[in-house]
Amino acid sequence: MRVLLITPASPWQSRSGVEQRSALLFEALSRCAPTDVLILRAGPRSTALPTSDNPGLLGLLEYRESPLGLKATRPDAAVDRWAEAHIRWRRYGAIVARYVTSLVKITIPAGLPVIVDADDAVRRFAPPLPGLPAHRIARIKALARHAQFARALREVEHAFFCSDLDREAFPSIRSSVLPNVPFAPITPFQVQSSEKRVLFVGSLWYGPNREGVSWFVRRVWPKVRAAHPDATLRLIGAASEAVRQGWMRTPGVEAPGFVHDLEEEYRRAAYTIAPIWHGGGTSIKIVESYAHGRVAVVTTFAHGVIKSAFEAGDSVLVADSEGAMTAHCLTLLRDRDLARGLAQRGAAIVQDSFSRSRFQRVVREAVEGLLGRQK
Repeated sequence: MRVLLITPASPWQSRSGVEQRSALLFEALSRCAPTDVLILRAGPRSTALPTSDNPGLLGLLEYRESPLGLKATRPDAAVDRWAEAHIRWRRYGAIVARYVTSLVKITIPAGLPVIVDADDAVRRFAPPLPGLPAHRIARIKALARHAQFARALREVEHAFFCSDLDREAFPSIRSSVLPNVPFAPITPFQVQSSEKRVLFVGSLWYGPNREGVSWFVRRVWPKVRAAHPDATLRLIGAASEAVRQGWMRTPGVEAPGFVHDLEEEYRRAAYTIAPIWHGGGTSIKIVESYAHGRVAVVTTFAHGVIKSAFEAGDSVLVADSEGAMTAHCLTLLRDRDLARGLAQRGAAIVQDSFSRSRFQRVVREAVEGLLGRQK
């Protein structure tokens, strides 16, 4: 029996977080059974695109996103026509979809067991703070999306959620927690940086990251810089030139976009920040910070999906306001011993609870149970 992975990103690349988790999932599935891949992603129109000669890639399809989210959870007619002509469904013992949004765009024949990696299923919002958008419309859309996704998830055999918090949002769904784990080997730096460099790493085109960083640059960083005029804030991640230039007008802020040596960025950082107040996902930026031996200052919102592993004050510093975020940032620049102790405890947690072997074990337990029933 084979497995089919439906994913919006190539599992043979690792340039982004989406690609990295897809690659981890493909690796874990391939350890269970031969695995084929169908890349199914949003695009300007519904079409099949040319593919490489990779024998494991069935096709590269795009579906047109519905305006205003209308028909967001309905199959795409062009995708279904292509699938009917090109996919021999009955050769697969399990279908695994990376994201609910991928799953709902294609009609899978009845009787085939389906697993969905549902780390896009929950959108959460912290109470609005000064300087942050209210997101009233986004909250309404998130409620409608949750109801749509709940209906889709009731049809699957099993779901992977990225955290206990997300899993609790769908209590009636058969599921397990598949934590997002660092893609690179976990090798935390043993020496604390002596530089007054604060680091953010993440996709800055993504709204929750961009808005959180903008809030930090406006509301927190000027106070940090006033106390430490030689401090620098490094914002690493893809964003438009105009957005990055806007941040860099604030003294001490550097926003180079993509960098080739991320290891060097972590090595020179005193600590990292995750000033996120809404969105979904896995808080992988926090886990990766500890994988590199650097403590993180995070919002209560960002802490929510990892709080079962990382205890506030023991391995991570958590802020629920502008004042608390500022205080934590100043404390870590002043007390390097505290920063080192927090980072060491966090690194040990990552080694234990966010390893690649744990990721593979969770996938294996779900998939092999389904494949065993097909024999």
